[in-house]
Amino acid sequence: AQARAIEEVGLRGVVGRTIRGPRPVPGAQVGVPTSLSRSSEEELEITRAAIDARPPGGRLTVWPAPANPVHVAPETFLAAVELADVMGTGWHTHCSEDRTDPDRFREAYGKRPVEWMSEEGLLDGHATLAHAIWLDEGEIELVGATSTGVSHNPVSNAYLGAGLMPLRRLRGAGAVVGLGTDGPAVAGMGILECVKQAVLLQRLDALDPEAVSARAALELATREGARYLGIDSGVVEPGKLADLVVLDLRSAHASPVHDPAAAAVYLANGRDVEATIVGGRVVYEAGRCMLVDQDEILAEAQVRAASVAERLGWR
Repeated sequence: AQARAIEEVGLRGVVGRTIRGPRPVPGAQVGVPTSLSRSSEEELEITRAAIDARPPGGRLTVWPAPANPVHVAPETFLAAVELADVMGTGWHTHCSEDRTDPDRFREAYGKRPVEWMSEEGLLDGHATLAHAIWLDEGEIELVGATSTGVSHNPVSNAYLGAGLMPLRRLRGAGAVVGLGTDGPAVAGMGILECVKQAVLLQRLDALDPEAVSARAALELATREGARYLGIDSGVVEPGKLADLVVLDLRSAHASPVHDPAAAAVYLANGRDVEATIVGGRVVYEAGRCMLVDQDEILAEAQVRAASVAERLGWR
């Protein structure tokens, strides 16, 4: 259903199909509910069917996404990555987001998560890790040496008080770093806000106003994000996919414009997006999705969300 919705609004990308399997000991320690558990065989079968329905090479595909090394048993995690290899896709996991994750994993299995992934041969250009906050220096080098992808989620990490990803050290080591929101439940889906905070939080941590530049942040949101997903896009260049976001910087809050990159990073927001173009097709323009009835969808979302909240006793 998620993949279908993304296709209907005209976007390009990847859906990670979350894989959990039987709950391991460290997963129980952090409170992963048993209601989310299926057998490993069933998880892999469902994921394989999802990939078959949207195989690599299309505008939208599906990747195996073992939830987190702490939440997923090692044998299930390894089987998920093996499935990605067989099906010719990348794979995705959340890694070392919580400060306790590396220690819990080491207590259970004798190694830190990234160290274990490296020893199992899982780190390469097909691997993508969300968060990667609590990495030690050895893990940073392992991620960088294998050109593993990392999703930097600065707004989510700040919202949750999770910590600050070592952005400069990971990029310096050779990791492919893109930007992410981590989902609508953690302070929304505003990617331009993530671009801005990717600069500001790193500068605050370093106490250095030149620690990360506006142009470096734009690279994370464009060229590096495309590399992270293995998409031949992210730059305006002959032969590349015509995936573009057009910003109108003539608004009062963005004027005067001395440096377009700086204005886009520090001053622009979602209301300044004039158009989104995917594969040369305009899918969003002047504040409206062009391929679906936006008002109808938003109204339905409000009703359904209220129903879920009521069933959970939140209202």
